[in-house]
Amino acid sequence: MKSKNSDKVVLATTVFSNSLSELRAQLVLRTADEVSVHGYRMVVVDGSPDESIGRAISTAGRGSVSVEREKQKGMGSARRQCFRSALEMGAEVVVWIEPEKYPIVKHLSSC
Repeated sequence: MKSKNSDKVVLATTVFSNSLSELRAQLVLRTADEVSVHGYRMVVVDGSPDESIGRAISTAGRGSVSVEREKQKGMGSARRQCFRSALEMGAEVVVWIEPEKYPIVKHLSSC
């Protein structure tokens, strides 16, 4: 169910979880799934110590989610990396989304 103008939009977020069993990690997987279902693209900068978290996010996004390792520690650096990557993906609109806010994705086209 591709949303109107979804090709112009890239969602952006950062993630840090110690384990896939953490609630926040489970919710970002749900967000990645919603992004895929609604035809958006998303970039995730992952600072998690366990790289399997990033792989799980990418899998949940079924090709719609690009996951990058955090290049420089710190929230500000990770966010800048995220926005830069979204623009490099050709985004005309970058939407910041907290990793656990999957219910918002289905409403983006009305925004």
